[in-house]
Order: sequence, then structure tokens, then C-alpha cells
Amino acid sequence: MNLSKKFIFLGLILIFIITSLAMFSFASEEKDYINRALKLIDEEKYNEAVGELEEALMVVRSKANLEFVNVTFTDEEAWGFGMYNQREDAIFAQGETFLIYG
Repeated sequence: MNLSKKFIFLGLILIFIITSLAMFSFASEEKDYINRALKLIDEEKYNEAVGELEEALMVVRSKANLEFVNVTFTDEEAWGFGMYNQREDAIFAQGETFLIYG
């Protein structure tokens, strides 16, 4: 193997190692926030603990899939809380705008 191929090969190995380490550190990021929050709770620093838990929640939410629960299709925009006209079916024409209430 010539010298340039060795450098490319070593570079790829280095990239793989760095990527693997980065993924490991990201996986434990939310745990770090939670552990810091637990320590702050033991110290009765509740407001600071809330901040750490909110950071952990943001990390977890960024990894979670978007889900819609308890939603319904409507005929028009809702005009207030609980005030909507439920659509009779979930059949839409191509290009038709659909509205949901949840």
C-alpha cells in the first residue's frame, strides 16, 4: 500500500473513532444533566435542579419522534378551545389543505 493510501486509511479510522466517541458522549448527555439535577436536589438547590432537568428534557425531546395524540380532522379552523366542527371523514383530494384539532 503506498503512503497516500495509508494516510487515507488512517484518516478514515480516526474519523470512525471520533464519531464513535461523539455518539457515546451524546448518549450520556441527558444522564449527565439528570445526575447534576439529583446532586442539586440533595443540596436543596431546587431551582437549579429544575434548570438541569429542563436541559435533559430538551435533549430527550430532540431525540424523540413527533407524535400526535387525541387529534381530529376539522372542516375549518377552530375558533376557540374545544370549539370546532369535526370533519365527517378523513378522505382528502390531492392538494387539499387539511386542518387538525388536538
